[in-house]
Amino acid sequence: LHVSYQPQALGTGLWLNLTFGLQDTTRERVKGILADLGMWKVQRLLEESVDDDDPMKWREQLSASDFALVHLARAFVMSPEVTIFNKPLAHFGDYGARRAVLRMIQDLVDNRGVWFPAETRHRRRPRTCFFTPDKAAEADQADYVWTIEDGHRISVREGRGRAKSSSPAPFLPPPRASLASFSPPPHASPASFSMPPHASPKSLETLPLEKFPRWALGHEATPHRSGNDEVTP
Repeated sequence: LHVSYQPQALGTGLWLNLTFGLQDTTRERVKGILADLGMWKVQRLLEESVDDDDPMKWREQLSASDFALVHLARAFVMSPEVTIFNKPLAHFGDYGARRAVLRMIQDLVDNRGVWFPAETRHRRRPRTCFFTPDKAAEADQADYVWTIEDGHRISVREGRGRAKSSSPAPFLPPPRASLASFSPPPHASPASFSMPPHASPKSLETLPLEKFPRWALGHEATPHRSGNDEVTP
């Protein structure tokens, strides 16, 4: 899932904007996500069903930062296996809001989904998040920081989050990886994201962008299995 820098809304009510593409999401789970993000005004509007007559009436009652949080909350409710956030903190000057979003990005990876039962974590597929920060200190909170250099080369280093992980440091990022500072140029195509089998960890430090591995999103990620698959989203 790509979460754009510019907040977007569907031409529907608030509930459908938060739960787009999902049919079995509980109201309790959505309210929990809103509470953790400090979205009290959005919670109140959701309870009041202000969009019964006008589907977009809720939008008129939100500030720009509140609307940006709705845009991000939709992604957290969906909790896909791979999420790319384009500058998710850029719309918030308040430190509390920025910290809440970063905490939820990490929880999305740690718990393999936001506001899902911790006891069923082993049954869910791993989650990986990429995000582009606008402050160096916030990038360093990630497990790995990937930086574009000279517009065509990628350097990789461990962030502070990596020190908290009990997993070994393989070539591919660990299950908790929340990658920052990854911003491929507009002309990059999926077909160009391939990696030769002989590549080593050292070679990644100066790997040309056109040879960047499309499968380096998380070393725990596995191909979808056919037949009976007991894991849940």
